[in-house]
Amino acid sequence: MDVVEVVVKDRFRRMARMAQSWVFDNEIAEVHGAPQAGDIVWAAMRGGRPLGYAFYNPHSKIRLRLLHTEDYPTRDFWVGRLERALQLRQRSMEIEPEGMFRWVYGESDYLPGLILDVFGSYAVVQILSAGMERQKAVIVEAIRHIMPSLKGIVAKNDVAIRRKEGLPLYEIVEWGEVPQSWWCREHGIRYNIAPLGGQKTGFFLDQRCNRLHIRPYCRDKTVLDAYCNQGGFGLNALQAGARKVWFVDSSAKALEKVRSNLQANGFSPDRAELVREDVFAFLQERTESQRWDVVIVDPPAFAKDRAHIASAHRGYRRLYRQALRVLKSDGILAAASCSYYVEEASLIGLLREEAYRQGRDVRIIHRGTHPPDHPIHPWMEQTSYLKFFIAYCPLRP
Repeated sequence: MDVVEVVVKDRFRRMARMAQSWVFDNEIAEVHGAPQAGDIVWAAMRGGRPLGYAFYNPHSKIRLRLLHTEDYPTRDFWVGRLERALQLRQRSMEIEPEGMFRWVYGESDYLPGLILDVFGSYAVVQILSAGMERQKAVIVEAIRHIMPSLKGIVAKNDVAIRRKEGLPLYEIVEWGEVPQSWWCREHGIRYNIAPLGGQKTGFFLDQRCNRLHIRPYCRDKTVLDAYCNQGGFGLNALQAGARKVWFVDSSAKALEKVRSNLQANGFSPDRAELVREDVFAFLQERTESQRWDVVIVDPPAFAKDRAHIASAHRGYRRLYRQALRVLKSDGILAAASCSYYVEEASLIGLLREEAYRQGRDVRIIHRGTHPPDHPIHPWMEQTSYLKFFIAYCPLRP
């Protein structure tokens, strides 16, 4: 088998020792041949020190995605990596009947560009690299081999980041028969899952633990779930005994999901109010008589790249200002950020400043991040993006 060799500059040496998986275009010294997007190549340092096999893409700034193996990746290699990833989830978390979890988290599982989620009897694959796209057939076959109980596999490849790899956007049923929607459970709560035409792979699995942590603060309280999406935080508040939850989102489709989930879990309609409105507009319009014991804000990413950090800070500052304004005098604020480029310390600093302006104290009583099925690779900081904290924000005496 003829395999192209790619030589990496010495400046990458330290990163290689740290199990970094990405080699950028400006770190490539030589390419001995003309590999195409998605080809598997042999990567080495100058002087011959091996980095192993890697995916190559001449169209991407991430020129190499290392596979961390010196044996050419065959079917057994992919099966082995998938089995190891599944074993980690089985060791680190309890999966309910009809449960849902992330089986593969890309580079954290040394499967670069692959996201694999399981929703009950169905799996959803999301491919983010040209190399993994070329391996799709063998990956699907390996999934079926490892988890024969599955009834169907969806390819949810509609994310814009694929364009940076020169890949088309699409979503299809790769194997089996997949219904338009079905029911799954998390922490005893049922959710309607519909990956085709929906957001992400069907559900925001990364907030799994944080949804549970909100429960102790909600019993007998009024709760605002802003940017509610399918209602995960608000449903957990109701499960914990909240008197009433307001679900606010600008998406009619999301609120229909909330309505369906409320009914499926037997929650009384009197305990929920669904509001379709922009969250900033909703918060701005509230009067002095409209205050909540617990306010939860889980917005989409305000910063997609470094160029938007300053505008993201302005967005979070405005959000915290408005959220604190509608919080009761002895209230709890839960806030999340999925903006990788915005640091947790910056978020807490913005909250502290806005609380001070409103005469409030701030005490962080819980910090959260990814659940165990989204393991963070310490040498791949891109695998750590989610920040979550719960703050006690009483008025100062």
